[in-house]
Amino acid sequence: MYGTMNIIPAGNSVICGAELDSAQRPADEKTLAPLPQHDVEMILMEIDPICKMEVDPKTAKWKSNYGGKDFFFCAPGCKKAFDKDPQKYLK
Repeated sequence: MYGTMNIIPAGNSVICGAELDSAQRPADEKTLAPLPQHDVEMILMEIDPICKMEVDPKTAKWKSNYGGKDFFFCAPGCKKAFDKDPQKYLK
């Protein structure tokens, strides 16, 4: 069974009523206040080739370059294991 969704006309556009929680809903649902705008920053995470953990390349403390590509690690032990035998982890 599917949930219900209210479609509320707003000027020339249509806004889904399910997008609003009860605090955002105006008393008269025929006129909607604009939704707040938020700045969103995309963070592209790298994967530690040893433990498969996500690592932020901007803040990573441990990094190696192999074959012209940078690899990022969550801890010094992962970097040490990679540096010892990179091919083992790139298969």
